[in-house]
Amino acid sequence: MFISDKLTNEKNQCFEHWASINFNKLESLANAVSKRFKEHADDKIKGHYIRQFHNALGYRAYGSLDEGGVCKGCLYRTESFINIAQESRTGKKKYSANFTKVHIEHTIPVAVLTKMIDSFDVSRLQATSLMTFLLENSVVTAMLDSEGRTSTSKLQSNGLVLCGYSKKSGVFTQNHPHFDLPFMRYTGSSNHPKIYNVLTSEEIDITTFTMEKFKSDMRIVLNKIK
Repeated sequence: MFISDKLTNEKNQCFEHWASINFNKLESLANAVSKRFKEHADDKIKGHYIRQFHNALGYRAYGSLDEGGVCKGCLYRTESFINIAQESRTGKKKYSANFTKVHIEHTIPVAVLTKMIDSFDVSRLQATSLMTFLLENSVVTAMLDSEGRTSTSKLQSNGLVLCGYSKKSGVFTQNHPHFDLPFMRYTGSSNHPKIYNVLTSEEIDITTFTMEKFKSDMRIVLNKIK
């Protein structure tokens, strides 16, 4: 099967999941996130609730396709991930030889989203506005488990993610070289995998892809399922 045909199948899978999302439940999950911030909970707890929101979007490796697992809702996927048959992917820690383990890489780490929300006036944080923020800023990439590595040294490019950036990103930091460029975290290796946008079937240029482009892609998804 050609990559173009595979990308069409990936797009259909992605839209199928988004069409199944209960947005009333999603707002309830956003409300739960909001409460944790208003309570000034520990960052790990805040992050846990953000991940629960992400899970509902199909931004998770564990679970079956029917449950939105194995990265079913992801807009961006590596070539290696796409080349694995959908029924042969798994997010389980223990799996048989006929499966390939996949990974959900938070292109913008949850810790970065947590820090951004903390910078808001959390006393006035509403579920609807928080849901919009998370939808418009939660960039993730589906990849093989073997691809989701962080470089262990600035001198040795042995991982996809830049050394020191496992929980960091410069995407929201003015004057940072990576400002507004979410995929620049993935310059830890010169041999980074090809990443495709399943909505457009185009390969992503990680050096030029902006947050506005992501928001545009999100609008495509949300308009499609209305």
